[in-house]
Amino acid sequence: MLTRVPASMISGFFVVSTRTEMAKLPAGSVAYLTERYHPDLPGREGIFVWREGDFTAFVAADPYQGVCVAHETIPASIGAFIRDHDKGRCHAEWWGVRSVYDTEVDYLLQDDSARLNSAMAYIESPVEWESVHFMFERGGELLLPRGFTYATAEIHIPAGVYIEGNGTQSSGIVTSCSNDVVHNIFIGRKDQVASFSCGLRNLCVKDVQGRADVARDVDVVYTEAAQHTGGVDNVLIYSGGRTCFRANAGYGGATYLTVKNLETANFGASQLPEGTQANPQVVLNYSSAMIYAENMVTQGSSEAEYAGGSTAKGCVVGSGYVTFRNYHVEQVATGIEVNVKTAYGHVRVEGATGGTNVGAVISCQSDAFATAAIQLENIRKNDANYTYRDFRAGKTSYTTDIVAFTTP
Repeated sequence: MLTRVPASMISGFFVVSTRTEMAKLPAGSVAYLTERYHPDLPGREGIFVWREGDFTAFVAADPYQGVCVAHETIPASIGAFIRDHDKGRCHAEWWGVRSVYDTEVDYLLQDDSARLNSAMAYIESPVEWESVHFMFERGGELLLPRGFTYATAEIHIPAGVYIEGNGTQSSGIVTSCSNDVVHNIFIGRKDQVASFSCGLRNLCVKDVQGRADVARDVDVVYTEAAQHTGGVDNVLIYSGGRTCFRANAGYGGATYLTVKNLETANFGASQLPEGTQANPQVVLNYSSAMIYAENMVTQGSSEAEYAGGSTAKGCVVGSGYVTFRNYHVEQVATGIEVNVKTAYGHVRVEGATGGTNVGAVISCQSDAFATAAIQLENIRKNDANYTYRDFRAGKTSYTTDIVAFTTP
């Protein structure tokens, strides 16, 4: 464990315990920062090197001083202390982001929404001043510490940036946004027509504010512009009623979106009277195109009366071209509902299973889908009711087991 050492010269390094002490060091110094908010948890520590040059924009873009520390008296236009690090991988703790291991405590944490957004804005900006090629000037990964980070405001993940944890059982974000916040985590900035290669990896997102009686268009994780390999990978989303993940129409729609190893659990059903249900857990909405979803698990509330008129849904698919591989549903009335709003599209499901308390693994709702195509292979259920239900006009296709099936 590092202990506080007064600013002193040790083997060519100044050792300082705060950024304030660092800001007083002579130009040209190299400093090791030992600052932590808890002795046993990682914090802001690291090596900072004095760099000559105009760092005015960098200092302004980094108000929490995760990477750039301005000198107390020397203008940033002359130089600044810059963290020595891999430009593409940054730790959230550098910006003062904190975490706990027990999400049931009364959140003894600061709200880290602003710190997370500030860190990602800095990662998105050109952090390597010697770069000469635009494609590699910006972007990277923001690595979360073990435990849960607390956020009460909307988090924006800009182009080229991924938030990455240590695994769904090791780290994540607890969102406690008010019901006025429509999207807890927004993948892709709203002012960007195309937000390429951005999303979430290897973490859990737990919503503790969302209720089952709020408006239907509120989401824990949302994207409308995560194009070209953007999306989620190895993510677990818990919700108390909000839609867990929604890919929506927008600036051209969520195009070339990848959803891999996504598990969602929406327990808001237990808060609702019989015949009603919380939002669908996953929505791949209208005008979204080229979506690839692999290894998904949807789990509803064990108290959901799916056979009593409930409309519990795992995934609602709009128009476009969507491929599912390996999808499993539990405790929902419908696993995948194909409910397009425009008369085009192609939905392919290669391998899906329904566990306990599932009304239908697949259902087709919209007459407009008559001119589109659906392909089903290896779709099976473990208990009674239907594997596939077709509710389009004139259709009476109710099957209990599907090996290979194509329509219309």
